[in-house]
Amino acid sequence: MNRPTTQRGTETRARINESRRRLHRELFFAHNGPGPYDCFHCHTEVDFSSVTVHHVDDDHDNNAIENLVPMHNGCHRQYHATKRVGVKRGPNKKKYPTPEGAVPWNG
Repeated sequence: MNRPTTQRGTETRARINESRRRLHRELFFAHNGPGPYDCFHCHTEVDFSSVTVHHVDDDHDNNAIENLVPMHNGCHRQYHATKRVGVKRGPNKKKYPTPEGAVPWNG
């Protein structure tokens, strides 16, 4: 039986999703402080204002400290744009091909 979606239900789900989206950042900063950090990809300094917290195993439910690493926003975008060939990623373990013309990931 499908229930109609209510505005209140939608708002509750949105709050839960937003909380889940921020949890890994809160855990990372609580453990590592305000920075600066070394980018996991390019190994240069990245400060608090431009850091993205990345899940090493790409499982966004795994917020273990050892699974959270700092990356520049651009390095993080490049990582997710290349989607390493043949690597099973995410909770549904789909394989994503490398987009044509993408620079291979060297991390």
